[in-house]
Amino acid sequence: MRIILFAIFITTFFVTNSCRDGSDISFPDYGYNFPKGVSSHDSNEFYYPLKNISSSKDSILLYQDHYLYNAYSEQNLSIGPAEVPTIRLTYMSMSYPVIIKLIPNTIIVKQGYKGWFFPEYGVTSLTPTEQLFFHSNQYRYDSSNIQTTRWRKWDSLIKVYPMFKNPAYYNYVLNKAELPNTDPLKYHTKRIHISHSTYVSLVNSINKSDFWTGKINRGCDPGWTDGGGYNLEVNTGKKYNVIFCTLGCPINETIPKFCQDLINLTGLKEEIRFYWKNETIQTDTVTRSD
Repeated sequence: MRIILFAIFITTFFVTNSCRDGSDISFPDYGYNFPKGVSSHDSNEFYYPLKNISSSKDSILLYQDHYLYNAYSEQNLSIGPAEVPTIRLTYMSMSYPVIIKLIPNTIIVKQGYKGWFFPEYGVTSLTPTEQLFFHSNQYRYDSSNIQTTRWRKWDSLIKVYPMFKNPAYYNYVLNKAELPNTDPLKYHTKRIHISHSTYVSLVNSINKSDFWTGKINRGCDPGWTDGGGYNLEVNTGKKYNVIFCTLGCPINETIPKFCQDLINLTGLKEEIRFYWKNETIQTDTVTRSD
């Protein structure tokens, strides 16, 4: 009898703990492998697999997100296995971004309410060449966004200073010009317990979508939406994947529905709307406090 009871206890213990750490959940074998030997600088590449396959301009813009994630004390999910399977939704509102993480049986919500995360810049610490670069070019890696005369001037500059074309040089100069943040971000953190069946249902919904096999950028013409966008990351412990979406785009419904189902469990349903059907689109009602 004791042996039977002990066997039942052991079985219950392992089943319970597998539910807690998510080891009973399976993910498709898609996504990016984790890199090896990541430098301290590259640890700020929060979408590490994309840094060598993105355009120069996109690479620069993606790198800037490290200010956001560091301000929210968030782990870089793209450079190594998370302790437990982690799904992170980052809603880029018109005020404060909202970060919602789904881990086994728990949702963690981080919402800013004061301060800011992007830095201010000054040029006093820069050399004359770096000042020239800083003043003449900050986002000029896409010629379609530059007036022809300005582009010609920029084209002549990079003939003299070829390093001006390098995104790494751009990040180096901005890091050097960065001023101390006198009004750092403050945010609230909320942890919400959910049942294991709810957790499994959420994971299954993202696994059944085209998150793992579709394209990275799910953008659309800006006229489609009056709000921000969002990105969705998954670290399975074995692989990493990320997609970027513009709110309101006509993409596969399963992805925004997953996001909305997750949001509804956080109590932010009236503030953030990802998914709608036969109703007026609401994009953003979160306001920034001064």
